[in-house]
Amino acid sequence: MLVRAAVLKAESSRLNAFNQDDLRLFVAIAAELGVALENARLFNETVRLLAETEQRNAELGVINSVQEGLVREMDLDAIYSLVGNRICEVLNTQTLIIRTFNNGEENWEFAIENDERLYSEPRPLIWANKHLIKTKKPMLINENYLDFARKHGDQ
Repeated sequence: MLVRAAVLKAESSRLNAFNQDDLRLFVAIAAELGVALENARLFNETVRLLAETEQRNAELGVINSVQEGLVREMDLDAIYSLVGNRICEVLNTQTLIIRTFNNGEENWEFAIENDERLYSEPRPLIWANKHLIKTKKPMLINENYLDFARKHGDQ
């Protein structure tokens, strides 16, 4: 019983060991410690993400150098074929023409219709090509072709 009374007396003296100022100081220290721990966690996460980004940049550098090497080794016709076939595959289309316009001529770089590769000699630009070059916008003609053609330059 005597031991129990001594423990109770010690506990009651500890309960009043700190005043309100001490309590505010402990709360402030605890808050600052929480902020410091969160900052350390964020710093570690930033370092990890930076290392991951640097790794991805190194991988992209390798991929880009390989692509540049492939382009140097391939001729332009092979590149047009590769791109054209891939577009047909991705868009699930049976008809595609990749054209270039140079020195007043239209060149079919890649043309395919129903899985048959088409070829064409360079030919003069028509009104529609000139319209595309001038506006740099897609052109869709679903009806009244002749009216549209007259309006936009066909003589």
